[in-house]
Amino acid sequence: MDLKKCSRCKLSKDEVLFRVKFNNLNKKGNTDRLNPQCYQCELEVREESKLKNPTYAFERRLLRRFGITLIQYNEMLKEQNNLCAICKKTFEERGKPCVDHCHTFGTIRGIICDNCNIGIAKFADNIEFLKQAIVYLEVAQGKRSLYDMFHALTFDREAGVR
Repeated sequence: MDLKKCSRCKLSKDEVLFRVKFNNLNKKGNTDRLNPQCYQCELEVREESKLKNPTYAFERRLLRRFGITLIQYNEMLKEQNNLCAICKKTFEERGKPCVDHCHTFGTIRGIICDNCNIGIAKFADNIEFLKQAIVYLEVAQGKRSLYDMFHALTFDREAGVR
């Protein structure tokens, strides 16, 4: 059993109680591959950080995933009157706000509720699928005929036109 001293609590503990971190190899004073803090102290530091700045993780995720700041995110919400850009419902009614973005180009389209985000994802951001789903629903509600469902939205897939 090899012991290692935690840099935070100063207790000598079994090495299995320290996380392996490969980026610590060249750091001064840390020649092993283990985090300088034991896992318990690492969790405590993380919780303390969350209490000091509860939006820190969210801010980092916005910046890392979408390239926007919390200020830009809040401006987008304000422009949308704090409503989903698709269903126009409040986020309390329909689920947490999600940054909707184009998966091909990465551009941000707006902020939508969790339910609308899942719906768009199920249709793979494909406008033709969504148009066909609209016709399908209209036929089911008696607003359109079956002819529309099977013929009006068919298109030449090779040419890419209707």
